[in-house]
Amino acid sequence: MADSVLYESRPSIKVVFAWFIQSIFILIIFFFFLWISILSTSILSGGIFGVDFLWLAASLSMALLIYLFIQWKTYQYKVASDGIYFSGGVLIHRQKFIPFYKVTDLEVSQNILERLLGISSLGFQTAGAGARNKPEITFAGLVDAQGPMEITHKQLKQQKSD
Repeated sequence: MADSVLYESRPSIKVVFAWFIQSIFILIIFFFFLWISILSTSILSGGIFGVDFLWLAASLSMALLIYLFIQWKTYQYKVASDGIYFSGGVLIHRQKFIPFYKVTDLEVSQNILERLLGISSLGFQTAGAGARNKPEITFAGLVDAQGPMEITHKQLKQQKSD
């Protein structure tokens, strides 16, 4: 694993709320189209707007919240003397490593919800990412993204001078 760990963290618990709101938004869109589909085929039976629908929505929301909390507990971020490490996931557990010599860009980003919660994401891009232009590793839910970013910049400069 890492030679010496320079930065180690987990995402803030606030990221669970951000993931939850984003997922609920997607579920609302899904159920809206389901509702339109039911209305357009005129198969509207008593359950879709009544108690059955509310129980379904509440059950899905609770299951989603539990899943996101468990996922949050598995995430671990490290910046070490040899590169960047990410580990986490529930259904699909991923472990990723990027050596510093492959890092081409660092990106700090915040969507509207993350700005309201005071968290941000730090992305590490590599040349091998191709045309998709997405970070190879993302540290989501950071309260202070400047800390690991400065450590990474320092390590990148040190690697280039060696």
